[in-house]
Parts: sequence; structure tokens; C-alpha cells
Amino acid sequence: MPWRPHALLAAALFAASARAGVPPGLAADAARTDAAVRPHAQNGEIAGRVTGPEGNGLAGVEVTIAGSALPLAQSAITSALGTYWFTGLPAGTYSMAFDAVGFARRQVGRVEVAGGLRTAVDARLSRSPARDDGLDLDLPGAAGGAPRPIVRTVGGRFAGSASFLFADQRLQSGRLPAELEAQGAGLGSPLHRLASLHVEAGGPLLRGRAWVFGEAGRAVEDVGVIGFYVASCLDSAGWPLPGAAYRAGCLEPDVTTTTQAGAELQYRWTPRHRSIVRWDWSHRTRPARGASAYTRLEATTRESSRSAARPLRVEHQAALTGRVTLDATVAFSDASFALDFQDPSLAGIQGAYDRYSLLRWRSATRHEYGRPAFEATVSGAWRVDRWIGGSHALRFGAGFASASRRQRDQTGGGAVAVFDGRGGAPAAYQARIVRDGRSDLGMRTVSLFLQDTFVVGRVAFDAGLAFARQDDEARAAAIPANPVLPDLLPAVRFDDADSGVVYRDLSPRAGLTWDVTGDGRTIVRARFTRSVGPGHSSSAALQPTGQTRLVYWWSDADGDGVADRDELDLARGPAATPSANYDAASPASVRSPATVDPRLESPVGDEWSVRLEQPLGRRLTARVAYVGRLTHRVQRTFRVDEGGALVSSASFTPVAWLPACPATIDCPAVTYYERADPLPAATVLRNDGERGWRHAVVLSLHKRMHGGWMLDASARWEAAAWSYPRATFDYTDPTNIAARNGAEDESLGSHWTAEAGGSARLPWGLSVSGTWEGRQGRPFARGVTTPNRGALGSIIADLARYGSERYPPVWQVDCRVERRFRAGRVEVVPALWIFNLLNASAVLARNRVQNAPTANAILAVQPPRSARLEMTMAW
Repeated sequence: MPWRPHALLAAALFAASARAGVPPGLAADAARTDAAVRPHAQNGEIAGRVTGPEGNGLAGVEVTIAGSALPLAQSAITSALGTYWFTGLPAGTYSMAFDAVGFARRQVGRVEVAGGLRTAVDARLSRSPARDDGLDLDLPGAAGGAPRPIVRTVGGRFAGSASFLFADQRLQSGRLPAELEAQGAGLGSPLHRLASLHVEAGGPLLRGRAWVFGEAGRAVEDVGVIGFYVASCLDSAGWPLPGAAYRAGCLEPDVTTTTQAGAELQYRWTPRHRSIVRWDWSHRTRPARGASAYTRLEATTRESSRSAARPLRVEHQAALTGRVTLDATVAFSDASFALDFQDPSLAGIQGAYDRYSLLRWRSATRHEYGRPAFEATVSGAWRVDRWIGGSHALRFGAGFASASRRQRDQTGGGAVAVFDGRGGAPAAYQARIVRDGRSDLGMRTVSLFLQDTFVVGRVAFDAGLAFARQDDEARAAAIPANPVLPDLLPAVRFDDADSGVVYRDLSPRAGLTWDVTGDGRTIVRARFTRSVGPGHSSSAALQPTGQTRLVYWWSDADGDGVADRDELDLARGPAATPSANYDAASPASVRSPATVDPRLESPVGDEWSVRLEQPLGRRLTARVAYVGRLTHRVQRTFRVDEGGALVSSASFTPVAWLPACPATIDCPAVTYYERADPLPAATVLRNDGERGWRHAVVLSLHKRMHGGWMLDASARWEAAAWSYPRATFDYTDPTNIAARNGAEDESLGSHWTAEAGGSARLPWGLSVSGTWEGRQGRPFARGVTTPNRGALGSIIADLARYGSERYPPVWQVDCRVERRFRAGRVEVVPALWIFNLLNASAVLARNRVQNAPTANAILAVQPPRSARLEMTMAW
């Protein structure tokens, strides 16, 4: 496929997300003791499952519901499988919020609860942009394409819905300002075609006893790959025709296909006992993952799912009394997938990389991931009124989880030939010789939690404690010899290993909610939560069968561009420090030179918040929140010498260097650090003193629906920094530490964000909704590629303190117009979505390497204005 080095990076492809899992179904009314004799109950339920971006159930998510029928908001903590359950709710309309450390907050409005029925609300949370975890307090918009929680009520008749979404390149505008065209910017996200269909239906099999629910969907997303042109848009010399970069139809396609299906069976044994069996299947393919102006097609990988993400879940719900409920769940899952070569023959072809132009071609690295898991949990709730001066809502539970993480990595041809095109033509520079990697890690978690909500008058106290025991092991694995250097990288077989480290963590949480006015209008909330990093992988450091890399100086004697053994300068020694899992004294050793500190502890995040909710009128409410977060007890791997002492930062020598940059670019002198002696192979995994703090203040306004319109608006300010306090203890290589230590945390992105979203009913049955969002531009960290730093290889050295230069602000407006039609039980809703209505074209990314020929080249701009047609039908 034709390709040009100065083309832009590939467009940000639309990620096809599997719909959130379907919640547990109906359950016995836990708030009444006479459910069996009063079929027309006045109380209802809200239940569901909270999942992460990968579709896995999220434990420890705080789910909060509020409504005019409740004197105070109620909260629940999701089980080990991500399920939650609210019972005894008066019929009415409720709002919901989902909060979890490390994930963006989700809010849902207007959840209708009917007497005697369960309303199921599933939510999928997206990760906050943080290093280990973070916080996100944005209000949800009314449009803009963000995934919405699934809300459905299971009743006594068959019902269903179907939705279809369509868009293509004829429904988008790709115009760019003249100044950006002059800089070589292409389309921000050139869409060829998008088509998505989803159907779901369910209802009773045996009236009042058995229900069935099923769903199926398929989405195909076709986008253009920047820098790869169809033949009709090339001239006779193979160069793109004028304007080709700004026409979506000129770009070769990259198609992502997602297929998903699921089924659920619910059976009611008695009015107080119910069982649910749920099965899900999903499959995703993407043929050119990683394609960009710097990565040719043959250096990309083909992504494909290898198993169902959530194949089977069995749950039993019981209402033992009107005040005690239990929920037991067992689940099996497997989220395995692979990133494969474009063609099987590429497994034997070496990859190629130019360190000057940053280009990659010829072959790629294959990755295969196995993620089988088993989970079992039991949770319950116990309500007690008029005890110790108030009412109590006690929640408790226990869980067990076992998971495997298997990985296989293979670099094409067992090597990457590194060129340097600084002289105009690619010249042989170094060769990276890479042995395959295979690893297998097992993890086990046992968890317990206990929480009580104590309500006295207008005040509710929350106190809880969670315990988690996490352990792991490195299992047997074997890898073949490298084809280029079979003597230095021979075949290795590893039996097993265990670091002996077991995490035993107690995580407290406490909160207070005060209804200041007694009518639920003015609310003050304060909360503290400690969370620990999920998962345990300390034994992975002891498994030496991950990929091993040796770097040697290379001269291409035969001119074929392939690194052969006799072309490597082995006598000169490695050009960079070998991988930490390599022992030069014993290349076939099955013992890793790595160690694990027996005192190793899991990372910790402490979060505290204060929130105030105050009405400003009958239908206008203001909310102010402050949230602080401290991340500490971070884990890192450090090199150690023969005596077991940490390699000192003082063993690195500073070098003042003036880089040679293109004539139009001013590159100041930089200081990088080099080391004459190779770093020792031995390492230790331990906790260091790194600390990350984050503060956020959010002001939001909510105008309830009245007079045919509603509005949400928010403004947020955040600050975050990451610190490396001590040399040697918190870092080893001093390069870039001065530019990063105590500077803005890379996860922050923007200091300020403002957004508004609303909806309104128009004449002729039309309704419109939209969002407006603005944010500060993210940091632009200019750097230069250094020369080879002795035994350390090269690195990109920062030219200024991180965060001192930023991209321009980003503004975007999205809107949606719909019209509802009803005929009996059938409702049809056609809708038109328009994204980036103002066709803004802010620059999102540039090539930060200043001594490269493509320095400051625009890599990404905002997607062009586009329209999507949607049709939804419910019956």
C-alpha cells in the first residue's frame, strides 16, 4: 500500500464497546413480609451490575440513589461481581450516581420505579485519566455519543426494542482552516461508514414464575487510515494528489467489527427466592491496529477476540425476612484476545525502524493474551429500625476470585533492524535481537466487607471496612531459542516460582450526610475512602520467560537490510543494557536475577471529599464539591548491584549537549545522563517514596425539567503533581527528573473544563438535546532524541519543564434531534445526531521530537463535523 513519511498519524478509530451486561432480573420484595399475599405491592426495587471498560464486574463501587420519596439518599457497595440491589423503594422517580476510585463518575436521571417491579440499571464505567487511579467529577451530557446506562423494567408481558445507527463519509464535513492545511494537517477522524444494529426482547415463560431475556447486536466501523491512499488518489509517481489528505474517500479503510449476543433466564422458586442464569458472548476484530503515518500496514497487528468476555453467571437472590436479603453469585469469564501479524509469513521477517524519522515497517510483534477468571460472592443486607437511637442499614459480604494472566509475545524474525536516516538514506545503526516471551501468572483474592449506614434524624453516618487478601504465583513456561543468536538467547524452560508476598489490606471508609433543612433540599456530604490496588503480580518479576532484548551495533555488510549474526559487533559488547531478565553469565538460566522485597505492599489511594447541594429556586439546584486524592506506596523495579544495594543515581554522568535541529526550530542545549558500565541484571521490586496528589473543585448547576426544558452545567478546576523525592531510592536515571519531579502529573490533561448539557421539547412533537464542552489544551512536551548514552541507549530528553507549554483550548458542540411516534404498544423514535457542530479543528497532538525531520508535524486534530442517523423502536 503506498505510504509517505510526512503523512499524519492515523485517525482515532471509533472503539466498538460491548453493551453493559444485563442486570439480575426480578427478585422478591425484601421490604415486605406479606409479598406472597399482596400481588399489587407498593414497593419496588432497583438492581443491576456495574462493569469496567473491559466488561468485568467492578467490586467496591458506591451506588447512590435519591428521590423525593426517600427522606435521605441511600447507597450500596457493589459485590465482588459488580452487582448491587436496593429493595423496599416507594414507587416514583429516582436519580442515581456511580462512584469508584480510578473511574469516571456516572450519573443517571429519571429512573422510574413501579410498585411490585424491579427496575434494572446497568452501568459501564470508563477509567479516569490517572496514573494508578484518579477522580472525575464531570456531569453527564445529554448528547455527544457517550455510552448510557441500560435502564429497563421487567414486567408481565413480552417486550423488546431495536435500534439502528448509521453514518458515512457523505454525512461529514472535512474542511480545515488554511493555516492547518499549510502545516500538513489531515482529517481528524475520517469516517467512511458506521453501522450498528442492536435488538433485545424478553418476557414471561411461565406467568409469575419464569422469565427469559435475549439480546444481539453487531457494529461495523470503517475509518480511513491517514497516510495510506487508494490508487485513484495517487499520481503516476505514487505521490498523493493535491487535497487527497483532506478527503476521507482517498484513505484506505480500517474496519472494526463487533458482534455481541446474550441470554438470561430467571426463575422464581417462591415469592422470596429467585435464580438467574446469564450467558454473554462477544467478538471483536480490527485488521490494522496501530496504523499511522509512522507505522506501515505490515508493521500493524490484527486484533481479534479469542473467547467470550462474560460467558456464564449464575445468581440466587433470597429475601429471608422483610429486613434481611442475601445474594449469592458464581461467574466464569474469559476476556482473551490476540494482536496477530498481518500475514503468518511475517513471523519470520525482521521488523525495521528508523530512529531519525521514527518510521516502522516490514513486520510487527505478535501478542496473545489469555484472561480466564472465576468469581464467587455472597452479600447481604439487614435493616434495623429504632436501635441505639436510629435506623441501621447493614451491608456485608464475602468473595473469592481466581484469575490467570497468560501472555505470549513474538517479534517477527526475532529481531528489529534499526536504521538512522539522518544522512538522507537509511543507514544500518543497531540491531535489537529479541527472544520470544511467554508468561503465566495466577492470582487469588479473598475479600470481606462490612458497612453500616446509621440514620439519626437528619444525619446519616456511613462507616465501613473492607479486607482483602491477595496472592499470586508464577507458573511453568517455556520459550524457544532466538533464531539470530541461539547461543546467547537459547531456549529456556521455567518451572514455577512464588515471591512469598501476600497482601493483607484493610480499607476503611467513613462518611456523613446532613440534611440541613430537613426537606432533602440542602445537603452536605463529607467522605473519606482508602483503596488499595486491585490484583497481585509480584511473582511476575521472578518469571524470566518474558521477552528478552539484546542490542548490538550492526553493519549491513551484504546490503539486504537484515541483521545477520556475522554483521553484529559482538566483540564491542551490547549497545544498551540487556533486559532485566537476562543473565549474561548464564544465558540458559531458568532462574531470574530478579528479587522481590518481602515487605512489598500494594499501592494505596486515599481520597477525601466534601460536597454541598443547595437549591437556588424551585427548580434550580447548585452543587459544589472538593475532592482530594493522594496516591502513595507505589511499586517500582530497581536495579541492584552484586551486594544487593540499589544502583546509585550518582553512577550516572551528566552530559551537556546541543542538539542539531531543523533550521526553523530553535533547540536549546540539554543535559542528559549516561553510564559507561552496563546496568547489572539483578533487580528488586519494592515500594518507593513516589507520591502523587490531586485536587479538584467542581461547581455545577441543575435545572429540573419544567416548561419543556432542562439544563445541566458544570465548571471544574484540577491540579495534580507527581513527585520523585529522593535520588536512588525513588529513581535511578536522573535524565528528565528535573523536568518531571513535582511538575504537573501526566494524567491530568487539563486544569480547567467547562461543559453544559440540556434538552428541550419543541413544537410538532420534536425534542432536542445537546452538549457544549470546553477544556484547556493538554501539555505539549517538546524533546530531542539523544545520542547513545553509553550502555543505556538513547532517550528522548525534555526541553522544558512538563506542563510549561500546552496545545490550544478545545471547544466542541454536539446535538441530537428526535421525534417520537406511537401506535398502540409500538413506539418509533427517529433521531439525528450532529457531532462537532461548529466544525472546530483544534490541534490535539504534534510530533514532539524536535531533532526529527517531522518535528512539530500535526498528528491529530479534532474530528470533522459529522451526522449520524438513528432509529429506535420499542414494543
